[in-house]
Amino acid sequence: MAALLSERRRPVQVVAVAAGVLSLAHSFTTTRAAPIMLELRHPGGDERALADTLDRFERWHSLRVMLQLATLAASLEATVLARARERAPYLRLATGTAQEALAYVAVPILLTAHATRL
Repeated sequence: MAALLSERRRPVQVVAVAAGVLSLAHSFTTTRAAPIMLELRHPGGDERALADTLDRFERWHSLRVMLQLATLAASLEATVLARARERAPYLRLATGTAQEALAYVAVPILLTAHATRL
């Protein structure tokens, strides 16, 4: 237990806990988005109600995506920090930090999502 609480491991722990909290937040938003999506099983004939339901789902789902990407970034950062502590440079990301690696993945996804809403 003392090894887990040592000052040397503290940055890794903080980022790992943040990833866990973000993952829980993602799960919570899923509990809010799923019932909305299940309402679409029986859409009825009201087009305006259907559009409102889809808008509500889109808001929750967008939040879920952002939380999932933040969880990925925190997990990558925790991995990079842990590997750096072990002095294993061959396991570090070649492009730099986890945030830079996530930017290469997340930015095209977000731009595509934004473009499809236009």
